[in-house]
Amino acid sequence: MPLQVQYLDQGRGVVFTATGMLTGEEFVRTNAEILSRDLVAEPYLYGLFDFDGVEAVYISTNDIHEAARRGVAASAKMPKFVVAVYANSNLTFGLARMWEILVDQSGWKTHVFRDRSDAVGWLQKEVESHYGMKIDVA
Repeated sequence: MPLQVQYLDQGRGVVFTATGMLTGEEFVRTNAEILSRDLVAEPYLYGLFDFDGVEAVYISTNDIHEAARRGVAASAKMPKFVVAVYANSNLTFGLARMWEILVDQSGWKTHVFRDRSDAVGWLQKEVESHYGMKIDVA
C-alpha cells in the first residue's frame, strides 16, 4: 500500500508514510480521511509526513491545492497543529513546500525537511514546547 497512516499518542499524533507510486487521487483521499474525524472533540496535535519511500509521483498542483484547502478549513478546529514533512527528492520537496506555503494562513507550525532525523528532532522539540509532551515518532 503506497500510503499508510499510523495514529500515535491515543490519536493525538498522525504519521503519514508514502511509498512506491503516489497518485494525487490517493494523496487527496487519504488527507481527507485523516481530517474526517471530529477535530473539535479529537484534534490532532502533531503530524509527520514521510515521503522517503516514494519512487514516482503523480500529483498535480490542483491536488496540492485541494489538500491545502482542506487543511486550512481544518485549522479552525485545530489551530495549533505542528507538522513536519520529510521529503528527500527534489519533486516531493517542491510539492511539500508548495503545500506549506498554501497552508501558511492556517496558523499551523510547519516545516519541510530533506533529512528525516532533522524532521523528527524538530517535531519532538516543537511538540514538547507547545504541549509539554514527549513523543516517539521513530
